[in-house]
Amino acid sequence: MLFHNRITVPPGHIVLAYRGDHAQTLPAGRHRVRKPDATLSVDLRERLIPVAPQEVLTAEVRSAALDVITAKTRGLAKLEAARAETAALRALANAGRLLDAHPALAQLRLVESVPYGARVVLSVGGAEAPPEG
Repeated sequence: MLFHNRITVPPGHIVLAYRGDHAQTLPAGRHRVRKPDATLSVDLRERLIPVAPQEVLTAEVRSAALDVITAKTRGLAKLEAARAETAALRALANAGRLLDAHPALAQLRLVESVPYGARVVLSVGGAEAPPEG
């Protein structure tokens, strides 16, 4: 069973592959390097080669990088949830101040929330209405 590493050489890049004393230039394109030839080293000349992580990095390194990305994403989600909770609390505090300043709004909201067909008895100026009998 053979295992391979893959390396991608973009156009315009110069890559030298060394195996012992033998050196060769890798042209642009995708290249497979067999695992038993682990003595192969790649040297870059003039430019840095961008290589996709899944092509070169080991599973442990990919897993660690994925854990970092996951932690950042979870952190951003928690931050957004905290911001939403803060906004909701701010809205409730503003509503409380508004109801303290204008108590008639609370009575109006109560009347609006009464279900259809319910009987509503209103008192004006704090006077009690006589019960109907």
